[in-house]
Amino acid sequence: MSRIITENELKEAINNNSFIKNGSLKSCEGMKYDFRVSFKLLSPSFSRDRVFDENNESSFVIKPGETAFVETEEDLDLPNDIFCQLSTKRKLSHDGILLLAFL
Repeated sequence: MSRIITENELKEAINNNSFIKNGSLKSCEGMKYDFRVSFKLLSPSFSRDRVFDENNESSFVIKPGETAFVETEEDLDLPNDIFCQLSTKRKLSHDGILLLAFL
């Protein structure tokens, strides 16, 4: 029988580093978890991974029309009985970010 993971179970998974690795309780809201964007990205226009300075937001620039692969701070290690649905946050589009795929 299917069921929804509760907020307490999600927080426990974060605290125990079980199916959400390197998670943050600040990213947990109810039964939802907001993944954090890392400051590492890969783009075909770069010759190699370019690491951005997280203390300097102006270093985190993706040029218009440029494609970039961005990692999250978290890793998922889901057991066979857990389903996760990833979706974009509408707020990202306000910043001009368009997410086309999740891998």
